[in-house]
Amino acid sequence: MVDLARDLRERGGVLGEEIVSMTGAFQSLVVEEMNEATKKDLEDVKLLFEQKNPGIDLSGLWEKYDVFKKQYDLDLDYCVKRAPSENVDPLQWLVRQAKSRLTQKPTGFVAQLSSFAGFTEAEQQQIPVVLSALLAWWTMDFFRKMPQAEGPINKASLRKANAMQVVCILRLLGAFSNRYIALQNHLAQVPTGEGKSVILGVTSTLLALLRYDVECVCYSDILSTRDESDFKPMFTAFGVTGKIHYGTWDKLAEKLFTEVHGDVRQQSTDFLAGKPYAASSGPRRGGSNRILLADEVDTFLSKDFFTCSVSYVFTIRSDAITKLVHYIWQNRHGSARSMQAVTGTGEYQEVMKATTQHNQWFYAWAIEQQHRHAVGYRKSPVDYRVRNGKVEYKLDGRDEYGGWTHTYLTSCTMLDEFDRGNVPKEQLDLPLWGSPPSAAYAALTGKVNGFPPFFQNILGVTGTLDETKLPPGTHDLLKKDLKIKHFTICPSMYSAGQRDWEPGSRSDVKLALNSESKVSTNESDHFHTIVDEIKRRLEPTTGDGKRSVLVFFKDLPTLKRFFESSYFESLKDSSDTITEERERIERNGAILKTTHAGRVTLATRPYGRGTDFKALDKKMLASGGMHVIPTFFPSDVSEEVQIFGRTCRQGANGSISMILFGKDLTEAWGGNVTAQNLETWKSGDAEAATVVYRELAKIRENISKSSLKDLREQAEAGKEKHNRWAARLSSYHQGNKDAMMQLLRESNS
Repeated sequence: MVDLARDLRERGGVLGEEIVSMTGAFQSLVVEEMNEATKKDLEDVKLLFEQKNPGIDLSGLWEKYDVFKKQYDLDLDYCVKRAPSENVDPLQWLVRQAKSRLTQKPTGFVAQLSSFAGFTEAEQQQIPVVLSALLAWWTMDFFRKMPQAEGPINKASLRKANAMQVVCILRLLGAFSNRYIALQNHLAQVPTGEGKSVILGVTSTLLALLRYDVECVCYSDILSTRDESDFKPMFTAFGVTGKIHYGTWDKLAEKLFTEVHGDVRQQSTDFLAGKPYAASSGPRRGGSNRILLADEVDTFLSKDFFTCSVSYVFTIRSDAITKLVHYIWQNRHGSARSMQAVTGTGEYQEVMKATTQHNQWFYAWAIEQQHRHAVGYRKSPVDYRVRNGKVEYKLDGRDEYGGWTHTYLTSCTMLDEFDRGNVPKEQLDLPLWGSPPSAAYAALTGKVNGFPPFFQNILGVTGTLDETKLPPGTHDLLKKDLKIKHFTICPSMYSAGQRDWEPGSRSDVKLALNSESKVSTNESDHFHTIVDEIKRRLEPTTGDGKRSVLVFFKDLPTLKRFFESSYFESLKDSSDTITEERERIERNGAILKTTHAGRVTLATRPYGRGTDFKALDKKMLASGGMHVIPTFFPSDVSEEVQIFGRTCRQGANGSISMILFGKDLTEAWGGNVTAQNLETWKSGDAEAATVVYRELAKIRENISKSSLKDLREQAEAGKEKHNRWAARLSSYHQGNKDAMMQLLRESNS
């Protein structure tokens, strides 16, 4: 197999590299090469951790690591050498070992105390040897799936967690001292492309074995689904599938708020229909031993998290309502132009016949909302697509479209697309829409008044946790608002590659200029400058091949205009795009080809986070590696770090340059950036040839400080509002019908 792989690589070029990388039969070789690339002497790893985490006593941690390593080697040795001769299934044996190494479950009062406080001291001391069984299982699961050659087993080709990953898990679980340390809120930074998914999957399994329910949350449904699928065999083998849940923030919020508030949509429609409150739609008890395990922790710091909420939109449907909504739409510029005219129609009267004095106000309000949206409709301002006869909206900050609704705007959009022939009549869904107050995401990391906290502890991993990679004041927020106790910065296990990026260089930071060498406000000048930079960066910095170039755009419309422009015409044949509009299989194909020599890839900004651009083309790497071009100035430093992190992954060389557009900067940054500022900054000073980046970074830092303060205030206001309506809803659950009427009238008027 080794000879075949070598032959494929030598004769097949980049295609041969991809065959070797993606074909199961060659995975042992790929793993062996990765093991070699990440192999470091333990003393060097200790030194790297100490350098990254000054002031933290790590002595107890290395003792725990030694216990782990000794037991892991013993477990692996038994599975490889003795288990076959003893007719023992190594995977089942490792499951038994992991469970037996945990101390006997406590009973009585001790069990109650343990359930409240987490795992016991004895269990914590056993974490290194339980972890050894889990990671030995991960190794053996890979080994069993690989073709087996005759002769001695090549241990170097076995999939193994490296020292950084093991130490990160031990730190997160508090196993870094010889004394008992109760599980505490803890975040860890893991370099991009170095196994966050492994840390999350194994940590989830160990926590589940320790009786915790684990919510493993990611910003992307695509990445979350992928990671859960990868570790499903482990969860199943150890019997913890029901205790580990992967998902996104929106799905988690819906789930947890339903536990404390019940099915608010059902309660609302039942109330309007005159039905009594049913306990079956009320609050349902959740787990008390729940852990939040967050992927990409800087999500906590985004506007989408601080100010977002779960909207309990409900619908009321009937044939009469559908006919009325359709009538209003068809006649919005004629006989149904005024609401007064609508109320006199038979369609309106037919709907109102079904109402009562109790709910008539809601129907009247809802129909008025539908009429207002229909008369004022031009084209949906919200990015959407029609798929399988349904409207799907672009999810903010994500590379996905989902079935979220914009209520009456959605109904108008459906009707507009129906008129265009894109939605069949049988799929027209035209209800009346309503909503009680929304539930604040910000409450997820704490609690809703009257209920226990949602999570016993918060753990997480991210590529951006170092204070230099986050907006100012971030660590203070994490400590005060999320009660984070510990931060761990994990070093890279790869040898450092060369990343060419100098923010004070005219070569690396450019403003689009016009024919008079002034900062341009014409998009064509921006596009022209981008193309010139692409062509320049495709040329090798070493060797005689071609490099690859990855260009990030602020949004999809800008990318489309650039792609269709005459400036890009000469590069189209060797290019591809990665956008939300493309099907996942097409996107994956474009991602795979991004690092091919001579390739130009255009992507929207969501793909600057979490997308793994694997550099397999040896000739491209030998020519200088992949070059990344952001064509906008990232709004926060963590986004910049993520975009820059798409190159120089796993020790490879690469480079970065920015091509900025003055008009974008002045519009996006308000009065903080003017055309005159930009003219001055591009000329540089005694410190640098250009100070554009430096000055923009200062402004971004100041805005981030102010923004973080504002977001915290908005989050507090959202939580206070949430608590107020939660109290009213609880009053309704106890028989106070006026409380629900008050809630609905406030939100639907």
